[in-house]
Amino acid sequence: MARRQGKPTLRRGFGAGGVVCWGLWMTCVGCAPVWHLHYDQAEKAARGQNLPLLVFYKDSFDPSSSQIQDLLEEAEVKPLLSGKVRCMLTSEFPPYRRYVAQYGVMQPPALVLIHPDGTYHARQGPIGAEEVRDFFINAKPPGAEPNPNPQIPRTIDYQWQGIYEDAAALAVKQNRELFIVYKWWLSSESNELLATLLNRPEVARHFTETVNCLLDTAYLPNRTHVREYGVTGVPALILVHRDGTYHDHTGPMTAEQIVRWVSSAKAPGKRPAGTRIEPTESRAESRPEYRWYAEFSRAAAHARNRGVNLFVFFQSLYSEESSRMSQMLERGDVGALFADTINCRLDFSVPGNRALMRRYRIDRAPAFLIVRPDETYHARAGAIRAEDLAALVRAAKRPGLLPKPVGATP
Repeated sequence: MARRQGKPTLRRGFGAGGVVCWGLWMTCVGCAPVWHLHYDQAEKAARGQNLPLLVFYKDSFDPSSSQIQDLLEEAEVKPLLSGKVRCMLTSEFPPYRRYVAQYGVMQPPALVLIHPDGTYHARQGPIGAEEVRDFFINAKPPGAEPNPNPQIPRTIDYQWQGIYEDAAALAVKQNRELFIVYKWWLSSESNELLATLLNRPEVARHFTETVNCLLDTAYLPNRTHVREYGVTGVPALILVHRDGTYHDHTGPMTAEQIVRWVSSAKAPGKRPAGTRIEPTESRAESRPEYRWYAEFSRAAAHARNRGVNLFVFFQSLYSEESSRMSQMLERGDVGALFADTINCRLDFSVPGNRALMRRYRIDRAPAFLIVRPDETYHARAGAIRAEDLAALVRAAKRPGLLPKPVGATP
């Protein structure tokens, strides 16, 4: 069958970012059903709805894979996909190959229908329209039992904190150990650690009760934080105990080595160099001029209750300008400007924070926002001087602009 024009296909060389972008395209086009591009997402959706999971396993350059992809959109086949969660996996990614192997599939193209009872039906190799229809009509549960592979990487929610001070303060507040992963976003070893190794069940179970902090070396203050623990390279793991001592490891590790490392990292460990947040004191006690909130709604409620201004610093973790502005805020003369305000620091990379910025007509980070008790505001965006920040504080003594209503278009 000739391939129709205009059909989107995955191409070799997309990489993880390209696959994600293509997946978003598939999700957003009209009312078309969603094709999940990762088994974790698809399995979660299938379990949540108690529906069968259809896996289409393809080679992006294989004509027979493209033919089956077209057939799944044909009018006589498409209705048979109704009531099924759909997942498309490409053979270029090794974890996907291991995933379909659980269901007896070794080569693309293939269709796997996983029933809610965990059994499955599979069909490998090139097939035509009638065979595709026959597969769906005859693939009734129960099917064959899969051969589960516990080594397949799974996404596990570490609830990462992105700001060191917030993570350290949270660990103190909750009386938990602090687990720090120090990475570089362009490091293949760092990406392997995050995408695969830390998601192994035997690894992840050691970090379910810790406060987990993810720091990237591209944000300059993070380099200062990890140097307190003797760390200068990536990837690195740091486990800070409740007594303030720590264990660390720098360099690539296997999953087994991570498990051995964390299992042997018992307190007391080494003492950090320099000054840092000790387990017996909070961020507010160590720097009395600031108490940084990490959640806007809580900070705003506190400011309203006290009848004082709310100061918000929006930062981007990968911005040199944000790094310089963060360092400026640590100056004593600048900190004194906010001794009587409620202070909140928010990460630009969080979608909800960007939506908040749009309400206050802020289009980039770094940015500084002062919300008065009358709910009017004053704001400045970009790198500014301490004098400019002082001028913003003086301006906030008078009423400012009203924010856009919630849900208003930009």
